[in-house]
Amino acid sequence: MKLRTNFIFIITITISMLYNYSSEAGTVLRSMENEFIKLISNISPSVVEISATRHSRSLRGERMASENIGSGVIYDENGHIITTESVIIGSRKIEVRLSDGRTYDAKVVGTDTGSGIAVIKINADDINAVTIGNSDKLLPGSWVITIGRSYGELPTISFGIVSGLEAIPNRPAYYEAIRIDANISPGNSGGAVVDMDGNLIGIIAATIAEPRTLDFSKTFPGIIRERILPEDKYNEKLEVTFLGHGKQNFAIPINYVRKVADDLIKYGKIDRGWLGVYIETIRDERIKKSWHGINRRSNR
Repeated sequence: MKLRTNFIFIITITISMLYNYSSEAGTVLRSMENEFIKLISNISPSVVEISATRHSRSLRGERMASENIGSGVIYDENGHIITTESVIIGSRKIEVRLSDGRTYDAKVVGTDTGSGIAVIKINADDINAVTIGNSDKLLPGSWVITIGRSYGELPTISFGIVSGLEAIPNRPAYYEAIRIDANISPGNSGGAVVDMDGNLIGIIAATIAEPRTLDFSKTFPGIIRERILPEDKYNEKLEVTFLGHGKQNFAIPINYVRKVADDLIKYGKIDRGWLGVYIETIRDERIKKSWHGINRRSNR
């Protein structure tokens, strides 16, 4: 009887502890949810939709118009908006839609092909400039929120973490981009990356699909392999590389963006110094021998 009573007492205490834990966990989660909602409502008015119209000609010589949709971030109260060059490049007309539905024609202040940053300007009152953060404080594992605004009045929002800092593949290495583990929606290029204090720490720059290589050596019958491979390569691996579903998302650090944006606003362009040399592999044996001879003489 005593054993049964102790057992019931333990079960009662356990249930009580689980209930209290569940109640506290629920309170914490609701508190986090409220903070997220507050953060997004504060930053959302600073993110705009950009519609850039381009003109081209068809093969028949007919004039055609195409529209490119992207996002941008209100940089200051003067109406300057930061976006990416890819959103507005080659455009004849640029229209900006604010979070409250107001639309304005925009003019290009300046673009920088090296970094992919562009600044445009609208003449508007009562706009919400973003609060600038410090991207140098970001560490792998830092929580971030991405916000874009395209194809509708509602923003596209995603939550993720910083995976690290690295150069964007096949881009000039003027800065270390922020690699983000978050889902980036189409049209979010030029959108905002904010930290948990609601400060802008990056501009969404690129989404690159990761290549995948599959071995089809055992998949294709021999007769097909004979048709698509040279005779001397029948027994070699048949591998195909294509862009898979995995994606790498990158953002330009705001500390670098500010330097470029300020120069574009002040000067309309970016001037960079270049060293008048380039590196090349020496293939001529005579040059190699001459170079080695110079090295031997200079080391004496």
